Amino acid sequence: MTVIALDIGGTCIKYGLVDQEGKEIASGLVATETSNQGFLNQVFSIIDEMRQGRDDILGIGISLPGFVNPATGENTDFTVWPCFIAFNLKEEVEKHTGLPVCVENDSNCAAIAEGKVGAAKGCDNYLMVTVGTGLGGAIVTGGKLMRGAHFKAGELGFLMLEKGRFPGATSDLVRRVADYVKECKEGAGDKTQYSDETLVDGRFIFSHMSDSRVRDIYLSWLEELAITLGNVVSILDVDMLLIGGGISEEPVFINDLTDKIYDLFPLKEYTKIKACSLGNQAGKIGAAILLKDKERM
Repeated sequence: MTVIALDIGGTCIKYGLVDQEGKEIASGLVATETSNQGFLNQVFSIIDEMRQGRDDILGIGISLPGFVNPATGENTDFTVWPCFIAFNLKEEVEKHTGLPVCVENDSNCAAIAEGKVGAAKGCDNYLMVTVGTGLGGAIVTGGKLMRGAHFKAGELGFLMLEKGRFPGATSDLVRRVADYVKECKEGAGDKTQYSDETLVDGRFIFSHMSDSRVRDIYLSWLEELAITLGNVVSILDVDMLLIGGGISEEPVFINDLTDKIYDLFPLKEYTKIKACSLGNQAGKIGAAILLKDKERM
């Protein structure tokens, strides 16, 4: 049997067919419609397309941002697009298709996928953290998701280093380096190594570590992230910390973060730190696994 899986994001919807082994056998990508009815119609259209000519569809698994109640399908997070909470996708898609539907938070889906067929395979107790524009996460204990009373467990972006200051997001690192580059341009005129066309992003930062100020900013940010993650890992007492997000593809970042966490916290003997391995496929695969594995619900 096969599951139609959708990983809905603010920019695009990744979709595909996932088989019994958690392997993706077909896939597609479209820009996310942001109007309410346009979004719902788009979801229906994707599912109808993937379902055409097949009689082996077990159901539909949907991964999306939000504080999602997987039993009812209710999503109470309004921070991305209003269309994500304008409908109860579980109910609407079940009515449209007549098939079982699972809707779950995107970080939770990715964590389940990593545990089933990815970097945490064989591990029942782990924390997965996505270091991206924001800081997200998911907690798995005893092989099952910890969701919390209000479906907000693992939302590391809510933590504070001090009043009004939140740790870890790559957007903060990029902002700090961009501010420095702007100062260079304004202070050094034509003599600066940075021109008006200089684009500051993650690639820029890791390719300019020879600039001592860029490296200092990176190391300061890295220490704040390490303190945050070390504290959470210490409280949860997990066997593994998984790091996801685009920045996790930088080996130097994973090595630096691991060294810093182990330097600050006595975790080296019993908590492994690894990069996620499934990349952009994790949300779809996790949604499909959750659809098939009701015990994880």
